[in-house]
Amino acid sequence: MTAPPQSLRVPVPQADIDVSALLVRPANAESMLVMAHGAGADMHHTFMQHMASGLATHGVATLRFQFPYAERGKKQVDRTPIAHAAVRAAVSLAREEAGDL
Repeated sequence: MTAPPQSLRVPVPQADIDVSALLVRPANAESMLVMAHGAGADMHHTFMQHMASGLATHGVATLRFQFPYAERGKKQVDRTPIAHAAVRAAVSLAREEAGDL
């Protein structure tokens, strides 16, 4: 059994918002995967939860995050520069939280 996800915030200055993130880091973690949701879901989607949980059983930590549009409850996806900025910000946070992986 893995520890519950740790709630974090990811600053995305280009979108003038901090988005939610969930870090799952099993005690035996050897690597980290940053997971972005698709346009029809968010980081809480059952698939994302199952993937994070399954990867944890194999020693893979995960960081799931929201895109700004999902954080704001919008249906229209972010423009490409904003989406890319969110991914870069999430990867940066993953390095801060688990740079040893």
